Amino acid sequence: MTNYESLDAFTSHMNLVHVYFASFISVTSAFLVVVHMASKRLPKLIANLVLALYVFASIFFLVNFQRSFTMTIGVRDYMTSSNMSWYPAVTEPKWIMPSTMWVGVTVMTALAAGAIWYFFSRKKMLRGA
Repeated sequence: MTNYESLDAFTSHMNLVHVYFASFISVTSAFLVVVHMASKRLPKLIANLVLALYVFASIFFLVNFQRSFTMTIGVRDYMTSSNMSWYPAVTEPKWIMPSTMWVGVTVMTALAAGAIWYFFSRKKMLRGA
């Protein structure tokens, strides 16, 4: 692989990581808006369907975020072995990218858990009202 192809693969994978993270944030925001605004009017079946769709979408985005980041790290390692030291990601300490990936996974997991918790707490609150 040429330097250009390596750099293109690296930036393409990193862009994909950003797309998965932004998509996760969008889905979580939409889920929270639906839960907050419409949960009183949604039939139980539809509410459970919304929850199931959110859980599956969260898992999809979380797993793909982690896999794409892992591929990005692999390309960065290839760039390191190809002596592309002129590119900043190649010369930074190796622990930075994996740590960043796990911070992202942790944040996404916490946001998903919080959104699901809000779904159930909102449901409980509306039942008690």
